[in-house]
Amino acid sequence: MILSQCIHVSVMTNLDNMFDTINLSSSAYQDIFHEFAAEIELQCCTEGKPLWFAMATLLRAAVYAHDSGRNVWEFAIGIHELEEHGLAPSEFRWLMHKGFVIHAIETTANGETTRAFRNFDSQCLGRMSVFVLTELGLRKAFDWKCVPRIGSLTPLDSGGEERIAPAAPRIEEEVLRPKWDPLCRLVSFNGAIVKQFKLPSPNQIAILSAFEEEGWPRRIDDPLPPRSDIDPKQRLHDTLRSINRNQRNRLLQFSGDGTGCGVVWSPIPVGSLGELDDPIATE
Repeated sequence: MILSQCIHVSVMTNLDNMFDTINLSSSAYQDIFHEFAAEIELQCCTEGKPLWFAMATLLRAAVYAHDSGRNVWEFAIGIHELEEHGLAPSEFRWLMHKGFVIHAIETTANGETTRAFRNFDSQCLGRMSVFVLTELGLRKAFDWKCVPRIGSLTPLDSGGEERIAPAAPRIEEEVLRPKWDPLCRLVSFNGAIVKQFKLPSPNQIAILSAFEEEGWPRRIDDPLPPRSDIDPKQRLHDTLRSINRNQRNRLLQFSGDGTGCGVVWSPIPVGSLGELDDPIATE
């Protein structure tokens, strides 16, 4: 076991060193990335493509949840349903890192009358993974015209007539955003206190202050100042875990953007996931 762990650490370290030597900001790489980004956008806008189908399926679930007055997590879409239509693991992670979907693990036991979930926003995909659209994902689905006719995703009804999806929920112009109060040293969301700091926590506060200063976009660059004696990626990882711990009301999740150089935040639907796994971390 120890040898296996050492080999794993060595391999990951070598991979990190390899990618550190690649200048991804060079014009050659940027041209490739721009071309690839355009291809992704085309995939999302083209009916029948895997990404279009994923967004259309998730949008349809959100519409049904809204139309029936239920929590969107009751209509969460399983990973197997999206995989059957060609969605690859990298595309699932792309949707998560872009902030278009929220991922959780379903833990509903046999005989339970309501669905249960854990590990909100985990990056580890499994057979019980499920997804719902975020507000940003909802907007993108409409922008990309991922508004499916029911008949395009399911068989026609017995009458042979194609059914049309119910009207989409109205999107409020004002998007709910967290608020950081530096005087009271607390972060709140939708009027509820998420966390209040009573001890010095400079790294956590630096991240919250940066989000507040920029108006709470979904993603910001790592605002922590560089130090020669500290690995910045590990420091950011530990700080984000600390922010997620001991929340008075568990309403916000902070995570890395997958590059080790950025931070994203996302809301946790009230009462939909219960207590989440939260490993101990120190700043």
